[in-house]
Amino acid sequence: IGNPLEVSYAGITNPSEGSNAVTFQLRLANYMQSVVFSVVSHLAERRNRNWYKEVYGNDPNMPEYSEMIKNTSLVFFISHAASEGPIRPNVPSAIEIGGIQIKDKPDPLPQNISKFLGNATNGAILLSLGSNVQGKLGSRKQLSRCSTSFQN
Repeated sequence: IGNPLEVSYAGITNPSEGSNAVTFQLRLANYMQSVVFSVVSHLAERRNRNWYKEVYGNDPNMPEYSEMIKNTSLVFFISHAASEGPIRPNVPSAIEIGGIQIKDKPDPLPQNISKFLGNATNGAILLSLGSNVQGKLGSRKQLSRCSTSFQN
């Protein structure tokens, strides 16, 4: 879609690394990340092209993969400049929608959790990792680290 890649002041893997004073080392690291990103993007593009061909084959109702890519007119990014900093230029067809899943008014806590937090005499911390993180996937060591960090 022609969105510019600004590696001179904003990192690719961690955009918030950018600041008002970007050192030579940071610019060099950003450049190296952009080279790696280009290689990975090329490999992913090749895999996607092969997958597209495997799924649609020679279906006359489907456009060629290259034609489909060329006709892409809108791309949503799951990022937002306000939280990922620094602000970078985007073409009008590149829309950042990071945080769109956040509700204006959160659902109320279940009554038992609300009561537990309300009765805490020394305060409490409620850590919610959302519905995508399953507790059974974490190790006891990770749970212990979280618990220890909250005790301090």
